[in-house]
Amino acid sequence: MIPGEFGVIELQGVHRRYAGTAAVDGIDLAMAPGEFFSLLGPSGCGKTTTLRLIAGFERPDAGVIRLLGQDVTGLPPHRRRVNTVFQHYALFPHLSVWDNVAFGPRNHRLPEPEVRRRVGEALERVRMGELARRRPAQLSGGQQQRVALARALVNEPAALLLDEPLAALDAGLRRTMQQELKRIQREAGIGFLLVTHDQDEALALSDRLAVMQSGRIAQCGSPREVYDRPVNEWVAGFLGRANLLADPLGQGLRMLRPEQLSLRGEAPLATEAGRRAQVEAVAFQGATLQVVLRDGDGQELVARIGRRDPGAEVRVGEVIWVVWPAQAGHPLPS
Repeated sequence: MIPGEFGVIELQGVHRRYAGTAAVDGIDLAMAPGEFFSLLGPSGCGKTTTLRLIAGFERPDAGVIRLLGQDVTGLPPHRRRVNTVFQHYALFPHLSVWDNVAFGPRNHRLPEPEVRRRVGEALERVRMGELARRRPAQLSGGQQQRVALARALVNEPAALLLDEPLAALDAGLRRTMQQELKRIQREAGIGFLLVTHDQDEALALSDRLAVMQSGRIAQCGSPREVYDRPVNEWVAGFLGRANLLADPLGQGLRMLRPEQLSLRGEAPLATEAGRRAQVEAVAFQGATLQVVLRDGDGQELVARIGRRDPGAEVRVGEVIWVVWPAQAGHPLPS
């Protein structure tokens, strides 16, 4: 992607070092207005540092940061049209929900009628209008997250920065809030930049995402693109389980995702490829089963099949055919 192609957030050649170690190592990035964009990567890859550089909490050692086409590299946070939502919501415990959300507009000395309009709209957007008089201690974790979102949206930023905002929630509430985040972003019509280490979260929410490794962007694209066509073995493995087999058509590897494999008793057809393998483990995952197998060469294979699919009754120790379409998979460099 060419920096400057999009306009709400642009990073060009951005570097940040700590004690001689590169936390962010020459990032080029561009995010479109109204886009849900994610920075995905393991702990220590530089994604949170990148968000802090965009927000203005840190200064880059080199490079340029632009918001809406304006160079903001040297500007403090309060002069940047972005707001940040953190994992820990940092609500004022002595203020009501309404006053927590009104704090920003009042601090900017907006007229009280404008404050009331903005706060009312923000609370309705996150579906917290009926709880406006409560204090944070009277709210659940998910409700506190909604208030934090409303407090960020009420200032009408050009983009919202989200630093692992759902990490403190339990699994069920996290899934619900993922759906709410997408709805709120769509209705607000502004760009959301999400920092997360959760692959499923990034894949489910993002219009585009950047996979980060050691301070650099390893790959940037749509969720389907980076999942189906990773640029290398590391990205393939980080985005989910990947079967890496010697590519019969080239010198590198061919990646097959677990859902591309089938299990059955019969040998492959002429249009298929496959190999015999012994079942080592079967994990029940609700609607699907994850089956781990090992072939005669010691190669591990992982298949994900539906509970009603052929092969769903396999047992540990059984030897069975693992089959896939001959042209399936994605080539990777060796």
